[in-house]
Amino acid sequence: MKTEWDYKISDDRALTVYNEIVKGSEPELRFYIMVAVSTAIASFGLIQNNSAVVIGAMLVAPLMTPIFGIALSLIRGDTKLFGKAVKAESIGIVVAVFFAFFLCFLLPGIEVTDEMLSRTRPNLIDLLVAVFAGFAGAYALIDEKISPALPGVAVATAIVPPLANVGLCISMGAYQGALGSFLLFFANFLSILLISSALFLYAGMSRNFPTISTKTYLRRFGLACLGFLVITAFLSRALYEIVVDRRITNDIKTVLVDELANLPATDIRQVLHHTENGKIYVMTHLYSPSDIMPARVRRIQNSLQSKLNNPVELFIRSTLSKDVSAEGLFNFVKMESLDGFYLSRKNNQRVVTLRLAEQIIREYLQATVGLYLEEMNLVNLSGKSYLLATVFGARQLTGSEIRSLEQKIREKSDDGSIHLVLRHVKVDLYDKSGLGYLELADLEGIDETHDAK
Repeated sequence: MKTEWDYKISDDRALTVYNEIVKGSEPELRFYIMVAVSTAIASFGLIQNNSAVVIGAMLVAPLMTPIFGIALSLIRGDTKLFGKAVKAESIGIVVAVFFAFFLCFLLPGIEVTDEMLSRTRPNLIDLLVAVFAGFAGAYALIDEKISPALPGVAVATAIVPPLANVGLCISMGAYQGALGSFLLFFANFLSILLISSALFLYAGMSRNFPTISTKTYLRRFGLACLGFLVITAFLSRALYEIVVDRRITNDIKTVLVDELANLPATDIRQVLHHTENGKIYVMTHLYSPSDIMPARVRRIQNSLQSKLNNPVELFIRSTLSKDVSAEGLFNFVKMESLDGFYLSRKNNQRVVTLRLAEQIIREYLQATVGLYLEEMNLVNLSGKSYLLATVFGARQLTGSEIRSLEQKIREKSDDGSIHLVLRHVKVDLYDKSGLGYLELADLEGIDETHDAK
């Protein structure tokens, strides 16, 4: 049983498609007005980092039709259509780039956004998107049962935003980024041209023209095919570099998570790396309740070298912060994952002990005027675990109080080897008359909504 794909499209449909492509490939003023409008919308979307606005530009972008015109003219040998389509596309490219450049020039102080950056480093996936987009657009034209509007949007996705980004990059002096964006456009152009040509040829759109030889087709499409192969190889390498880069990033994050798992309330905010002369430079930004000491940085750096099998130089930017719940400090906080969890579900015993000890001490000090817990740490020395707690206040805890707290911590943590050691920082408050205010020493305990008594 034959399917509809076993047949060429009807003469009426072929004529309709031809007329639509010819009409859409006319290098007229209205065509360039729509190019400018779609470029303006795309530019604003890129500047605002708003993908929804970029999609809006796709709805009015007309640059895909001249590409279909070039493809159809090549398989039919229609020099008149070829000239119009090339003129419309070429001038449309210039209009798009210049208009985006002009808009950026009128809006000084523009900051680089993720939408802009994503179009400066094309890879093989972008090329595959363009191939399927070209197929969707051409198929919708030759199949009268499918509305051309939806796949038209998909094709426009690969045309206008890169050109708009070229103009923005040139205006900002980022010429390498502009080159990458234009490479993305050119890769999309060749992909759509070749896939639509093949589809038009298969559908019989070359009817009523003398049959031409394979040699003639190769001559007409040879340069486009060669360019496509070169760009495919280039973008394949770019994709490989992205894969390697992501693998290195994941390995770095894995080491950081493992090495920092015994620090409570530590959040990895950003990880950057750069390879130069065989050495990997790693920069990470952490939120942590305490300073990261050079010895710990050196230990993490050694772990990274073992994991990556390359020399590594690690830089850690640490921002002091505390994440406090009703039970004390949170467990180690990881970067958000696809399952939506922020907190690590793997309990580290050191963190659990610190959290339990902090909860016990804070609850005790809450009922004691003029004392509050500032910092806690857990260290192992000669086979024993020492809890070092820094307490601010107007008086020292007695030996019996420390002994009682230590016993509670041992019971809750099931660790009888824990020894509690307090560092006391004396805090005195005096007014101009020299009178002491013990009740105000507990600054953390004062409720701002009530008068201090």
